[in-house]
Amino acid sequence: MKFERFELVETVDAWTLILLTVPLAALVRRLRPIRAMTAGFAVASSAWLLIALIPTWQAVVLAMFVFAVGEGLQAPRFYEYVADLAPREQVGTFMGFAFLPVALGSVVGGALAGFLVERFVRGSATPGAFGWVIAGVGFVSTVLMVLYDRLVAGQPSSRL
Repeated sequence: MKFERFELVETVDAWTLILLTVPLAALVRRLRPIRAMTAGFAVASSAWLLIALIPTWQAVVLAMFVFAVGEGLQAPRFYEYVADLAPREQVGTFMGFAFLPVALGSVVGGALAGFLVERFVRGSATPGAFGWVIAGVGFVSTVLMVLYDRLVAGQPSSRL
């Protein structure tokens, strides 16, 4: 799969978020944060299945749109979820630590992506396998987030 003007394709995520963040936030405003986040994680993870199943640049464009929709579903409720976990006198500290998953994701994701590109994209007959692995990481993360909420965070029924 090759597309000469990838810089145009990569803007799909940004334009989707610019245009749909407000409507998506309105769509999930009545959901409890954990449900909105779970829906967003699942939608974003499914984007990678499109790339695995249909390895064309058109599918990549659609996948970037779907990924951005997932991001738009979960992001508005993430900070609310973090703030709800914190004791009232420590909300600021907890909000600062809300960026910890982003930092860890950059470190782990960068190394994982480099490995996967070398393994499945460059010189491989199965570049779609890249999508399966990333989708798997996303769906496992979704399940782990729900398990954390139910088993560790305490009082999950009040947030679900």
